[in-house]
Amino acid sequence: MIGSAELSNVLKALDYDLYTGVPCSFFKTMIDTAILDEDVAYIAAANEGAAVALAAGAEAGGRKPVVMVQNSGLGNMINPLTSLASIYRQPMLLLVSGRAYKVNDEPQHIIMGRQMHAMLDACEIPHRDLPEEPAEIATMLRELTDISREQNTPVAVVVPKGTVGKGLSAEIPELPHPMSRRDAITAIIDSIPDGTPVVATTGMTARELFEVDDQPAHFYMMGSMGHAAAFGFGVAIAAADKKVVVLDGDGSALMHLGTFSTVGHYAPANLVHVVIDNEAYESTGNQDTTSSTTDLSEVARACGYKVTRRFDDETTLRTEVAAALASNGPTLLHVKVHRHVANKPVRITSRWTAADIGRRFRDACTSTNDSEAS
Repeated sequence: MIGSAELSNVLKALDYDLYTGVPCSFFKTMIDTAILDEDVAYIAAANEGAAVALAAGAEAGGRKPVVMVQNSGLGNMINPLTSLASIYRQPMLLLVSGRAYKVNDEPQHIIMGRQMHAMLDACEIPHRDLPEEPAEIATMLRELTDISREQNTPVAVVVPKGTVGKGLSAEIPELPHPMSRRDAITAIIDSIPDGTPVVATTGMTARELFEVDDQPAHFYMMGSMGHAAAFGFGVAIAAADKKVVVLDGDGSALMHLGTFSTVGHYAPANLVHVVIDNEAYESTGNQDTTSSTTDLSEVARACGYKVTRRFDDETTLRTEVAAALASNGPTLLHVKVHRHVANKPVRITSRWTAADIGRRFRDACTSTNDSEAS
């Protein structure tokens, strides 16, 4: 195992001076170290593909970039890796976490954990595993960096769990909002009828919904970050006789913000899109998102949502949810919350498999239509 500060110093000795990516818990202290280091820059990207493009642009401008991502994000990276960085011959270092690699993990990581090396091979990207012995790490990174810069190509290091240790921790800012995310979820669930389809984005939002009120009509996304709104839009199209509620997060909404335009353009009247915004990637260590400078309610309004609201108190939340259920949308409720979490919620897989969740939700969404048809 190597400490985050020590690994950062190895990379600085190789002239890497710009970090970007989407956070993974494996890299929490690496990200905090970069944020606190005045000699390097850290830029939070909206999604992993954008991080590769940003790194490619920075390389073209003279910087030496590192892209830190969870291995689930490889799917988002394939296009800019193969059609930008590789063909324009732009060296960069990818640090890719090894979720479900050599260790047990949550179901959303299993396929990528098995296939990430094959994917890197298919993209013709040289890659190595980060060695367990600190003495071997500097040698391997120097050799891989030489390959990257001599061949003008991206290279990747897969970082298995436990190979990077603790380091510096950035301060978590206080937000002046009265509600927690759990408070918001509880208020929303109290305000909608049982059986209403609810789609919860991956991470703590889905896990807290599971703890607050587990119902067959609740779809808990595990993985597929950024796609809760698109999934909920699909449900709203198929189950046009039902109101559909999406519980999104700021990091998730920002990751694929183009879905706002799709929803606004096609205007499903039965969709209620709630973005619960704590300005953080909480599941991976409370790194800041960029939502503090983005008014998502105004974005939704500009994209064509019929109703958009932004607020931070429970009374308004209950009133607005009730109004959204009683009127035509699409509606976007941008709910600002603080970052304090009393207790870490249990994992959904303690009770349900992903297949169970999909089956229950499908049955709940189609039960009325089936009964009417019969």
